[in-house]
Amino acid sequence: MHSQSLRRLKHLGAVELDSLDACQREQHSRQVRKHQEAVRLCEQRAAASVVLSNPRAALMQFPGNGVHPGHRLTVVASGVTQRLVVGVLLTASGNDKGHLEEAMQRTRRVLHTAGVPLSTRLQVAGDSGYWSEEDLRFAAHQRPCVDVLLNPGPATGPLANKPGMLQREAFILQHARRAVVCPAGRTMRGPVLNHFDRCEVYFGEGCPTCSLRPRCTHARRRTFSVRWEYEGALEAMLARMRQPDAKARYLQRMATVEPVFASLQQDMGFRRLSSRHPPAIDAEVFLKLLAHNVSRLLTRSRLFCVFVLFEAPAPPPASQPG
Repeated sequence: MHSQSLRRLKHLGAVELDSLDACQREQHSRQVRKHQEAVRLCEQRAAASVVLSNPRAALMQFPGNGVHPGHRLTVVASGVTQRLVVGVLLTASGNDKGHLEEAMQRTRRVLHTAGVPLSTRLQVAGDSGYWSEEDLRFAAHQRPCVDVLLNPGPATGPLANKPGMLQREAFILQHARRAVVCPAGRTMRGPVLNHFDRCEVYFGEGCPTCSLRPRCTHARRRTFSVRWEYEGALEAMLARMRQPDAKARYLQRMATVEPVFASLQQDMGFRRLSSRHPPAIDAEVFLKLLAHNVSRLLTRSRLFCVFVLFEAPAPPPASQPG
């Protein structure tokens, strides 16, 4: 981790090299280079941790509160009954946020290779792990090409609701004026740009004498952070999810893609990769998913044969000799 490597470098820098023999100096040098490389990669990727032994892995939270190097597998499956894998994305990210665009680009290429025209409008449903600014922006901009449904997830960071206080829905966002009206009906002062969080911050007016203050803020005045492009994409997705056909189609997501992971983990026992080398990692993952697709095709073939056997009309009776 970035913080641990910084502490380790500080500790190594305090070591008296003259007191070490040649072997210990070499080991010390290797330790310094390793932690310097870890710090460099963390700062380059804006990540809290990196895995030096495997460039395609990252430290992730696993069941049982264990943190281990792992890979994130994003799967795009098609058909409630077929459940065929048509898109795969393997990353070292600790979450799903921001992966929707690349996953759909790969899926589009696979479908085009299989004969689906590029002009075909795709329908996609994702869980709340994709509820992020990047994915909502992709859904809003690509709506003519991809109809995306995303389960609303909680906002994080400066856009999160404050526990026990008035929710963000109580504030009126005026996109045309880029202004915010507080629940008391007053236009908030601002904005002030927060470069770190990439937000515009607004400040309440008349908060000390406002009757809503106990429910609005414990501070001297209420602050409100906005990312205007995100807010617009958020409202567009919420409006799409309120349409009559959205709920029924979204409910098909679990029956379509979740059985794929159950097949990999339970049926095949695939819970751990056997290699750290990127080509071998890709080959192992794709072979498992290929085996899943083949098993689904064989299952559908057997069901089709049973259907033909019991539902096909009987042949006409043979003519009797006169």
